[in-house]
Amino acid sequence: MSNEITFKIAKYKPGTYVMIEGDKIPEEFYIIQSGRVQVFETIDPIIRGTKEGTTLTKGDFFGVVSCMSRRNNMETVLVLEETSLLAIHRTQFGDLIQKSAPIAVKILRFFSQKLREYDTTLTKLTFKSHTEEDPYQLFNIAEYYYSKNMFEQAAYAYKKYIEYCPEGGYVSVARMKLASIDPIIAMAEPEIDTSRSIEKYHDNQVIFCEHEYGDKAYVILKGNVRITKFVNGNEVLLAVLKEGDIFGEMSILENKPRSATATAVGETELLFVKRENFDTMVHTKPEIATRLIELLSDRIWGIYRQLANIALKEPNARIYDALMIQIEKNRIPIKPKESFKLNFSVEDLIKFLGYNLEEGKKYLKNVLDNDKNITISNDGKIVINDLEKLLKDVTFYKKKLLMELKIQISRSQQNKNL
Repeated sequence: MSNEITFKIAKYKPGTYVMIEGDKIPEEFYIIQSGRVQVFETIDPIIRGTKEGTTLTKGDFFGVVSCMSRRNNMETVLVLEETSLLAIHRTQFGDLIQKSAPIAVKILRFFSQKLREYDTTLTKLTFKSHTEEDPYQLFNIAEYYYSKNMFEQAAYAYKKYIEYCPEGGYVSVARMKLASIDPIIAMAEPEIDTSRSIEKYHDNQVIFCEHEYGDKAYVILKGNVRITKFVNGNEVLLAVLKEGDIFGEMSILENKPRSATATAVGETELLFVKRENFDTMVHTKPEIATRLIELLSDRIWGIYRQLANIALKEPNARIYDALMIQIEKNRIPIKPKESFKLNFSVEDLIKFLGYNLEEGKKYLKNVLDNDKNITISNDGKIVINDLEKLLKDVTFYKKKLLMELKIQISRSQQNKNL
């Protein structure tokens, strides 16, 4: 029996759809062998300022995020001409790496770029602010930590500012502030075992800082890692990662400064992968590459859902959909008459939606006054009394949006045929 790895071939005629946004969780993603397809997403106008979609050709891929994150389709894909697709089942990603590691690396790099693009857009829309990654910003981060008496974190950022910006205008101030910090705190370094590629950090020790350059990605072997970002002069919590999670990959995939700060929570042990070893690791450890694809896919899905929420525009629609996003994130089964209490307060919901507090409370009050399916518990958390009803409400609004998308696709094709 042959052990040769094989993948299914799927052929499509022009005018047919390979997938439709919002449809069931796909088991496969696709690599184009020949032909052309047009890919549309409801967030295209937000991200790219156009509803025309993106044309993909030989060697391009689609459907990876939904497939590997086990989420509903994020894309509508229309076939433009006779097209042959390589269909890769979710369980075959490791096989794909063994057969063609460069394709896996191409997907990883594309994902990293997409995640950075989505994250930049979301930060601009929700916080009305965005700062490009720039090592000169390390001084401002150090000053923030210093003002909060977080001297170990401040020392780390001051040292990185001096290292990357030796001609910077605040180097003398940074040196003075650094000298004022207890040397034992200021000189704290992780324990590094280079033979095993392991670093150990104590509680609240900075692993890397937003805006600094990075040449390592990490896998959490023990402990937790807090991921934060500085927005409008404040540190905003993005996520708390757990054992088995991977982080820091974006900088080594794109060779750009770090887009967030990583800090140890408790005693933390990390396996690190250097940039020069990354491509080799993808080929020799396909299970790590597969896990990285799954994690990146889920992160992209999360930001995509927030951007798709913004596309809904109507406050009621956005509130219902934001609640559904929390249900989907936690992969809660939807059952009739089944209730669920979110670990989410009114203030959390308003921040998630990007409204100011007064505006958000007004919109939410309108929903609470008119829909008894959404209530607030005694401890201030949001309760959904019937998950199936919430799904129906969200589906109603999304159908309107998808109908608009289909009309736009039809108009786009008519214009191309003129």
